[in-house]
Amino acid sequence: MKVKAVLAAIAVIASMTGCGKNRPSLSSRETPVAARDTVATKPGTFSRTELIDDARQLSDILEESHPDPYINGGGRIAFHRRLHRVLNAIPDQGMTKDAFYRLLRPFVAGVGDAHTNLLSGYDVDSQRPGGIPLAFRVIEQSLVVAGVCKPDQRGLLGSRLISVEDVPLEELVERQRKMWGTDNTYHALQSLADQSLRYRQYLLDLVPEWAGSGTVRIAVLTSNGETKTLDLAPAASTCLWIAPKSRIDLPVPGESGFLYTFLKQPDPFEEILYLRFTHMAGYREAKEGRHPVQTRITHPPSATETFRKMTREMKQRRTETLVIDVRGNSGGNSLIVDILVYFMFGKERLRELHGFGSGESGVFRYSELFFQDRPDQSLEKINSGRRVPLITGDYEFGWSFADGEPIAKRTPSPDEPPGFQFLRVSPTFGPEFESGIDGGVFHPAKVFVLCDAGTLSAGFSVVAAFHSLGAVLVGTPSAQAPNSYGAAAVFRLNHTGIRGMVPMIAAMHFPHDPSKAHVLTVDYPLTYDRLASYDFDPHAEYLYAVELMSAGQ
Repeated sequence: MKVKAVLAAIAVIASMTGCGKNRPSLSSRETPVAARDTVATKPGTFSRTELIDDARQLSDILEESHPDPYINGGGRIAFHRRLHRVLNAIPDQGMTKDAFYRLLRPFVAGVGDAHTNLLSGYDVDSQRPGGIPLAFRVIEQSLVVAGVCKPDQRGLLGSRLISVEDVPLEELVERQRKMWGTDNTYHALQSLADQSLRYRQYLLDLVPEWAGSGTVRIAVLTSNGETKTLDLAPAASTCLWIAPKSRIDLPVPGESGFLYTFLKQPDPFEEILYLRFTHMAGYREAKEGRHPVQTRITHPPSATETFRKMTREMKQRRTETLVIDVRGNSGGNSLIVDILVYFMFGKERLRELHGFGSGESGVFRYSELFFQDRPDQSLEKINSGRRVPLITGDYEFGWSFADGEPIAKRTPSPDEPPGFQFLRVSPTFGPEFESGIDGGVFHPAKVFVLCDAGTLSAGFSVVAAFHSLGAVLVGTPSAQAPNSYGAAAVFRLNHTGIRGMVPMIAAMHFPHDPSKAHVLTVDYPLTYDRLASYDFDPHAEYLYAVELMSAGQ
């Protein structure tokens, strides 16, 4: 779902249609003779001509919008080789939407990043998923059973997956990466857990060795070291997951996606401020940018008001330990991260965090899709004061620096990070940001961030920002690559209606540290043995953090 906190923020994925402008429609150009249909299509299928047009539209969107669609997939020739494999695989009689989606998956996955993917896949039923009836979580580089459907399966809790239909986990990971854009191994494992092992249609793509009916054969290594081979009936109805009980009850936010509360620390004379983010799409500042009228009516909770109150309370109570929990947070609008950093550390520290004035933290590409997704932006505005005007398809180097000077010259030269403009125009946060009254009110001496493989996009921005600010990371590394792509926009193919997303920015959280390019390692990883020592508690990361506090970490 990134550049330094804010650049990802402006990238909240917007549902949109009508991206056919990226290439001529059939009505405005003549279809090549060789591509015209010569065989009648069956009901429910799309013609070969329509599918070829959609495939080429998809290729154009990726090439014209993605900052670098070739770098992770072997280059431009390799990209077009994959495209032509798709084109030549379309049969004369056409294909169904599902069959075409199946054909496109490896082509899109070949771009090789998490923000380039197809969104409207198979029509799955979460109540009747039809796949393996187990819930998995990513621990180290394995999948651990975190939930079962039947009481007599309790003994499987804590087991590690070995294989499915005799296909070992390592091979399943490689297959997953060829069908879904991923940033790293943790992302492939998370995608297996969330989608490919759970839903019948995706499981069939992943494991064609499975007949698709009857039982699914899996092998697991149980918590007591025993290898078991099981034939499990596919999950065919609603499952009330049976999971290990937790020894602690942590609050869960509602629609706003965030909340804070004060909890007792092991030392009875101290306390923890626990701040939880389950997603970053429900707070007021995120909504008012795109839906100002509706937001004034619904008046969702404000990050500005909440964090002002929170930091003042922390200061008054002299709370010296903060735990930020972003486990399972798949993202949204990371403007909230900047707002939090502002109240805790102040405007100047936020400026430093954005890396303004040195190197390159992110580069936007101004494609047609970029402007369709952001109607308030235009080349006229972007080119104001610019020495060399940009054209559609160009890249933004106005905030990329060489020897302390921006590469793209403008008058006047930029004097602040680009993300600050989004903070200034926020109706709710803007006045506070301009005044600076409560900037840097209070930050505790110790900050712990809990994360897992499901911490993505704007959720990962919390991890990256507070890691740079000296926080201690506890849990499992994120599926998000720190130096990758973000600010995804949504497109729709003209004929089949298949939707997808493509990033608008090459984002660099750690431009000067290649060791963090693909995976941001955590300071205290939740290993399988440690998870077992907590009896596979769902909140093991929190328990581990408390243990570290007690040890003086």
